[in-house]
Amino acid sequence: MILDILTISNYYDGIPRATERVLSFVAEAFNAKPTFSHISLSEARRGIPLTKLPDDCVGKAKAAQAVLYLSSTDVDNALGINSDQILGNLGKSLNLCAKVRKAHVCGGERMVVCEAFRGFRPDENGFRVNANYGREAYTTECYGELEIERVARIAYELATNSRQKITLVDTGSRFAVSSLWRKIVTDINEDYPYVNVDFLSPEQGAKRLASTPDCFDVILCPSAISESLGGILSAISGEPVTEEYLGETTPGIYACLAETRPSDAAAESEYALSTLSVIADMLEFSFGLPAAAEYIKNAVSKIKRRGNNPDIQPDALADEIIFQIRSSIKM
Repeated sequence: MILDILTISNYYDGIPRATERVLSFVAEAFNAKPTFSHISLSEARRGIPLTKLPDDCVGKAKAAQAVLYLSSTDVDNALGINSDQILGNLGKSLNLCAKVRKAHVCGGERMVVCEAFRGFRPDENGFRVNANYGREAYTTECYGELEIERVARIAYELATNSRQKITLVDTGSRFAVSSLWRKIVTDINEDYPYVNVDFLSPEQGAKRLASTPDCFDVILCPSAISESLGGILSAISGEPVTEEYLGETTPGIYACLAETRPSDAAAESEYALSTLSVIADMLEFSFGLPAAAEYIKNAVSKIKRRGNNPDIQPDALADEIIFQIRSSIKM
């Protein structure tokens, strides 16, 4: 089985060596072999600020089975690269629907899932004159039933493979959009009766996520609420942000976004751990190898719970993870 992966990066020529070693080892254990093609963001920008990939690069993404996106904010800013817009535009081109932000907090993985590209309508957004109050701004938020269902089912699948709990964060009955979200999420729960669903307001969700993040598993919300919750999750985790854009079929986009380019062994090892977390999801969702994904997740979680040795070299980290996986598989 060939694992056809496209890597996109603003400084790596492919993927970190430690990450590639672990992926190759696990793939071989499951009679698979990863193959890589690569796009350099610094070359793709072609001398101008980059907010979307050129058509030939999008074509490569459509031809691949999965996309791994690696970048750092400092290098993005220096090169005039907007990774958020690039990921969004690429996700639209691949017909993906859900944006998932993940982080390891309190000994486990927490997720914020939202609809990736709809919600606010760009053609119903602007300014107009109100006879009583002068110039006013308006923005229309609109979701269709099928749009919500696509994202909600992905959230349920994620919860099924985690702690089987979804928290829908919305504004309740105050707005029609939230009422529709609640109805559809509740209806879909009939197909996943083992997943527990509860509801919180944005204020309650933000407060509880900041104070007791361990009470969450999968947080589902409209896109208007996701940025604040995702920001809180990133802040309390203190590790590189991982984002995934998923749909009902492959390919998916799996991104690891650091604030600064790893400059020493400790930062490189931390980045490798975060990259392995998204690669585990890649193996599960894009390649149908959930058992392989679980071996990687268990090894990474064990190291994160213990606390990574700040002096460990990336290759030594890879050796330790491979040893753990080999022992688990009993090779």
